[in-house]
Amino acid sequence: MSKDFDANGFRAGVLFTRNDELFKSILATSIFMLVASPTAGLWSALLNDQGALETYVERNQEALRGAYEHITRWLRFHGVSYLPSAAGHFLMVDLRQKLLTQVEAYGSMVGITEDQNMVERERSLQGYLATQCKVVLGLGIIAGGVQSNAAVRQPLNNTPVEAVNSQAMVCNNNPRGASETISVSAGSTVGFKLDNTLYHQGPAAIYLGQVPRGQAAASWNGAGSAWFKIAEWGARFNPFQFTTQNLSQLSTTIPRNTPSGDYLLRIEQIGLHVAGKPQYYISCAQITVTGGGSGNPPKVSIPGYVSASDPGLAVNIYNPVPTSYTVPGPRVWTG
Repeated sequence: MSKDFDANGFRAGVLFTRNDELFKSILATSIFMLVASPTAGLWSALLNDQGALETYVERNQEALRGAYEHITRWLRFHGVSYLPSAAGHFLMVDLRQKLLTQVEAYGSMVGITEDQNMVERERSLQGYLATQCKVVLGLGIIAGGVQSNAAVRQPLNNTPVEAVNSQAMVCNNNPRGASETISVSAGSTVGFKLDNTLYHQGPAAIYLGQVPRGQAAASWNGAGSAWFKIAEWGARFNPFQFTTQNLSQLSTTIPRNTPSGDYLLRIEQIGLHVAGKPQYYISCAQITVTGGGSGNPPKVSIPGYVSASDPGLAVNIYNPVPTSYTVPGPRVWTG
């Protein structure tokens, strides 16, 4: 039942058969024990409540279908073949084309050498995996069709920010410094090119932080009420899914009425896959807006612009499945 009902820890099962030979075979090879009273009571109540059982099965099938569609989309995107499945919790995946067949090539790839002992080899493997198993926002900024990695304050790793009142909400946890600031015309397209696809379910947004007069984007820490949202990506319904799913680039337009000057262009994607524990993936790029206007968008402080209790952060996206969704933070300013 731990598998059929997604109830980890409830190790109880039932065999119902009229096949005497099957029953004798299982009896000869298995050890049967009494089920604990609390477990027996819970399962008895569930199995005897026809209405609750039908609702549970329906929701379980819906969750399984959603998980199956999600992972198979990811596999197709990465060119990994699999055997289509009609039921169950498992999916057979063919990784032969993705795995290296020569041990020498594998060792060279991950940095393992013949003179290393087992501890050193394990460290080399861990170091390699740390560089591969990540999704980092802000690999490069796209502006005017040109990509610049040097203008992005690159995150040190893919660890999300979970405390919404943390200073890391500005541009992530102690990101690397950017070595350039690029010019962007008001009214032109800007965006972030990511190093992988977005696979965590959740919304995204792009903000502009207006650098105070007398300071520069290269040195500003993002403090103060200086931020306004210029784009957001929410959810679609029937079936429910966030529009960022499987995207590898998020782009928008600098509002034409944005005042000229230095800014931090900030992107956030919020992983909502763990109910009640939103995970922020954040990065900032340094830009100078040229040819701007005289707009005066309402501004917010980061941190301080969202609360952990906001409906868009506290939501459980699995049960019940949302029928509406509002992206956290202020409204989008279009200029």
